[in-house]
Amino acid sequence: MIGQPAESRQDVIDQRLRAMRTVGSPGCAFDESAVRDVAGGAYDRSHDPLGTAHRTLASVASGDRTTLLQSVDVLTNAAAALKERNGSQADDASDQRRSDSSPAL
Repeated sequence: MIGQPAESRQDVIDQRLRAMRTVGSPGCAFDESAVRDVAGGAYDRSHDPLGTAHRTLASVASGDRTTLLQSVDVLTNAAAALKERNGSQADDASDQRRSDSSPAL
């Protein structure tokens, strides 16, 4: 996903689509139109290629957080959080209950 900085509005949209296809969940619907709208709107509000590069480098420089993430004990799914708040158990095997069931970043 790291490559040349997007220069044009269309470049930004194409880059966002590639990123979402790469990191998106296979079981979730992918709304290409919505992704295009959000990416285009973000470009229109404030396109800053250096800011994007800065955030990307900061993410890489921060290192692997896999070990630290294994100690996080929070709900990672809104449906599971709602079930817990309402006092019911999340029995569906497809529910992600804890961060340890999420893929490492």
